[in-house]
Amino acid sequence: VATAAGQLAGVVEQSYLSDQTDETLRQRVEQLTALTRVSRELSTSRDPDNLLRIVYDELLKIADATCGTILLIDYKVLEDQNPIVRYSHGDVPPDPLSPEMVTALRSSEVVTFNNLSESTITKPHENVASVLMVPIRYQMRSVGLILLHSSSPDGFNPNVLDVILSLAAQAAIALGDAYLYEEQQFQEHLLHHKLRLMDGLYDLSQAIRTNRSLPEILEEVAFGIREATPFQVVVISLYEPRQAVLRRTVGVGLETEVWEELKSHLQSWASLTPLFQKEFQVGSVYYIPTDKSPVISNDIHTVTILPENKDDQEFKASAWDPDDLLFIPLLSDQGQPVGLISVDAPADGAKPDKTSFEALQMLSAQACLAIETWQHISDRDA
Repeated sequence: VATAAGQLAGVVEQSYLSDQTDETLRQRVEQLTALTRVSRELSTSRDPDNLLRIVYDELLKIADATCGTILLIDYKVLEDQNPIVRYSHGDVPPDPLSPEMVTALRSSEVVTFNNLSESTITKPHENVASVLMVPIRYQMRSVGLILLHSSSPDGFNPNVLDVILSLAAQAAIALGDAYLYEEQQFQEHLLHHKLRLMDGLYDLSQAIRTNRSLPEILEEVAFGIREATPFQVVVISLYEPRQAVLRRTVGVGLETEVWEELKSHLQSWASLTPLFQKEFQVGSVYYIPTDKSPVISNDIHTVTILPENKDDQEFKASAWDPDDLLFIPLLSDQGQPVGLISVDAPADGAKPDKTSFEALQMLSAQACLAIETWQHISDRDA
């Protein structure tokens, strides 16, 4: 009887081990199939949003995760600065990223929280018991992060971690190629932008040599700014030295009622000079974000063009605020004021970049040249 029982136990154990082996092999085959499928799909797309979706969908299946997030950060931001999310798929990532996410990005190591009820970190949302964080590495630095959530403690099988790491590696290669393609497209756009800017500068230089009126020339400057930058509203004011005030002379992109209101107010130059602070200066341009704005004198007359959007969930720190200020004082060779250009309402809704600053500086220099030339001609003919 004992021998028979032992033999029966051995058969049961072999059957159990066989079932376990079959299940392990099945899971492994599914994982390798998923890797092959993802690799094939990743090779056919250069769209970061689509790439993230492909990887995210497979990650949920492989890890048996409840939900999660896959995100890419701006790789141009220095590693010691706060990461800025450029693309994401899945749950909306917090803004700014949580300290645990930043740590995972900078450590370049897999981070697991097996039981959030025994952890000090804040739950991403309800019904999350465990979290897995896997950095996405490209060219020796972290460019993204995979976050997987499980509704069960110890919800992630260590056996699938190597597959998740393989997916992260594949994603890094595909996303790196997408970044390079995006950078190439940007450089081509930048080249076309510079060519258009040079054409505009040539047209302005020709206009200055004609007998056209100063407002007509400045209007061409204003339209040149609209063409060369995202800003759709441009106001150019001329300085009147006797009263030491600015008179708004040209306005494009404004409704008639708004423009009439702006024209009806003279602007004291002295009330503007406290805004000419070095911390806001980029070349000859002054950009003052509303959250860093100094106390503005009541003598300064402004009109808000865009609707307020601070309560919008999609409003980001990189967005142009309706109360942001961007202007260029126009100064003569002797440093005396001759006018001022102010812009607003960027078409892309973003804060100005280096390209916009450069275009504004070049076009404002042309405006200053036009004003000084016109003044010299007026003095000569007087």
